[in-house]
Amino acid sequence: MTVVIMLLALTAALAKDASIKLRFDDRKAPLPPPIDAGVLVAKTFALPAFTDARPAEERRSIGTRAGVTLRTDDSVPQFATLAGRLALQRWGLTLVGQSADCTVAVAITRFSLDESDAGYAAVVELKTTVQTAARVTLWEGTTRGEVQVSGKPGKNLLEMQVLTAAVQDALAKVVADAGLQNSVAAGKPRS
Repeated sequence: MTVVIMLLALTAALAKDASIKLRFDDRKAPLPPPIDAGVLVAKTFALPAFTDARPAEERRSIGTRAGVTLRTDDSVPQFATLAGRLALQRWGLTLVGQSADCTVAVAITRFSLDESDAGYAAVVELKTTVQTAARVTLWEGTTRGEVQVSGKPGKNLLEMQVLTAAVQDALAKVVADAGLQNSVAAGKPRS
């Protein structure tokens, strides 16, 4: 009898979760918002893979759909890195593997998608650090990208597009930051 109750409880818990596939497709990705990358286009940047700074117990959970928890077995950092690279390149930044003027390290502190009958809402928070080749920190900050779109819940293409757009929105705030622009131009941290 105890085993039956435990199995029923496990089944009920699993029914409150839905799986979502994170698949980045640059051909279907939304265009990033137009921004002026200013002096950054004259520099080269290394962009290592994003890291996941969310608590370990939250890394599989990425949101809700009508009260059901959305979970993924896919790599959130890999998805966000691909979305970020595409946006930075479209804004005119030169990304190189080695011998870059600066390195941009990005940690994901929030990655959330909520779906309802009203549509989709994604929130992505990124902690970004920009360092010179000599590892001098030029700029560090946390930005938040938020995007809402209308659409019927459960559409994987819309899920990917709104998450991509939220990553792009957070990165746009990094690239457009006057403090970052000034620090990169001067080659030293802002005072």
